[in-house]
Amino acid sequence: MRWARIDAGVVREIVSFDPSGAYDAALEFVAVPAALDDWLAVRWHYYATVFTPADLDAFKTEILIRAAAWAKALRTTIAGTDDYIEIASWASKEQAAMRHAAGAATAEDTAALSAEAALRASTVDDLAALINLKATAFRGAAATVTGLVKQLELALTTATDTGSAIAAWDAMMAAPELAALTGGGS
Repeated sequence: MRWARIDAGVVREIVSFDPSGAYDAALEFVAVPAALDDWLAVRWHYYATVFTPADLDAFKTEILIRAAAWAKALRTTIAGTDDYIEIASWASKEQAAMRHAAGAATAEDTAALSAEAALRASTVDDLAALINLKATAFRGAAATVTGLVKQLELALTTATDTGSAIAAWDAMMAAPELAALTGGGS
């Protein structure tokens, strides 16, 4: 639980311990509602027991920035690597592996797959099958993550208050597609 110090209707400080008796009694501290615990920031407004961001559009942008970072981290976890140069090469490796499986590999495909298979102590057939399997799984997972972020973006365009903006985030994080992807949630 966190507490916000309020001064003239504006959050000036946030503490993660009960401030009772730790500060001058003239200072006003308010417990942060659980629904806002991950979002409340300095400079938010507080009026009539309600916290609101100083700028709703800026808050929505903050949610989108957080969603982009979340999506990138999840894709990295799913890919099993954070090497984006490697990930960028996957499309061409997948095409080569598909041509190999179809018996239509070019000389370049065969050379690239043979080199990687030798380094992995694998056969070209096994490597091509593995590449195709992983590519299919990653493509589906990445598409799900992208779709969830796009749903969030759409929901935020119609969000008219803090609660509906946070609800859009919560809906993305509770999506059954996400639970299926991550084995129960993220």
